Amino acid sequence: ALTSEYYFRGISQTDDKPALQGGMDYEVDLAKTGVALYLGLWGSNVDFNDGNAGASLELDLYGGLRGKIGSTPLSWEAGFIYYAYPGAASSLNYDFWEVQGSLAYDFGVASVKGSVNYSPDNFGGTNSETYLKLGVDVPVGKYLTLSGYVAKQYLDAAAGKDYLEWNFSAGTNVAGFDLSLAYSDTDI
Repeated sequence: ALTSEYYFRGISQTDDKPALQGGMDYEVDLAKTGVALYLGLWGSNVDFNDGNAGASLELDLYGGLRGKIGSTPLSWEAGFIYYAYPGAASSLNYDFWEVQGSLAYDFGVASVKGSVNYSPDNFGGTNSETYLKLGVDVPVGKYLTLSGYVAKQYLDAAAGKDYLEWNFSAGTNVAGFDLSLAYSDTDI
């Protein structure tokens, strides 16, 4: 992916600069149970304006289980994400991990997904954090999908103030390429 800016939970990770991102996933069904095991790796350039001791790359390793509940359009996911920043000084404590879980329901005309992520020791060694998110995707015709979400980032009191995040986007596929235009913001 080539993006005009990399936002993570409403905060720029590239200091108002573009990002080049990519990843790969592997998924396997577990003995025809309807449950799948997945593993993946994703990366992006970053710029935290932290000088020579800082990071210029983020690498995420993730995995978990996902499936549907019976023959219903209700799906679930449970997993982990490890965020690594190779090259950053260890004193910055940038690397951290999270556990995550989600439930999604596809109504046909729209799909809704709620998720929660938790880390006992967040980015920069800022103690625990919890991230709650509720999103909706609405296909409009054959070629356009409108999406939006609202999320709340709960931080340890020593790390700063909790904040609200929101995002609205429109996406389509042209000649095999996914194109998206998004607006992201927070109340901070």
